[in-house]
Amino acid sequence: MEPITVGPVNPETFPAWAIVKLKFPAIKGRGPVDFFWYEGKQDGKKKLPPAELFHGNRPPNSGSLIVGTKGILYSPNDYGSSWQLLPVAGGTKAPEYKKVDPVLARNNRGDVGMKIEWAEAIKAGKPEIALSNFNHAGNFTEAILMGNIAMKVGQGFDWNADKLSSSNKKATALATKDYRKGWEI
Repeated sequence: MEPITVGPVNPETFPAWAIVKLKFPAIKGRGPVDFFWYEGKQDGKKKLPPAELFHGNRPPNSGSLIVGTKGILYSPNDYGSSWQLLPVAGGTKAPEYKKVDPVLARNNRGDVGMKIEWAEAIKAGKPEIALSNFNHAGNFTEAILMGNIAMKVGQGFDWNADKLSSSNKKATALATKDYRKGWEI
C-alpha cells in the first residue's frame, strides 16, 4: 500500500481527495497487479486517472478501468454491469476479442441488486445467496481498508493478510486493536 497523494487527514473523517496505489504480487496464472484508487476532489477538480485512458468517454462519478498491455476494460459503474473494450493509451483500435463466460455469477442489477441479494441472504440465513459474499468480497474489502490506513500513516507499507500485520507498526496498530475482556473475537 502506498499513498501517492492525499489531502489533509484528520482523526475524524476521510481526506477530501487521494490517490492510493496497492501492489498485488504475482500468483499462479497471473503476473503482479498495480491497483490505483482515485478518490474525491482537489480544488474542485475530481481526482481521475489520465484522460487518455478514457478515449473520449466522460468519466462517471464512480467506475473502473483495467489497463492491460493489449487494451483497456472500462466500466462506468462500480459493479461492472456494463463494459467497453478500449484501445491501449495512445492507440486507436480496440483489440479483437471473444467474450468469455463469467467466472463468478452476476446479477446485472448494480448497487440495487447487490443490496437485494444481501437482504435476501440475511432473511434466508444463506450467505451463498449474496453473489458478492465474504469468500472474495472480504479480501477486496481488506485491501481497500489497507488503502485507508496508507492514507492515515502517510507512507507505504507491506501487509501480511495471514498474520494481520505489517513491518510498519503504525499500520498494524490501525488495523488491529486489543479488545476488552469478554469482547474478544
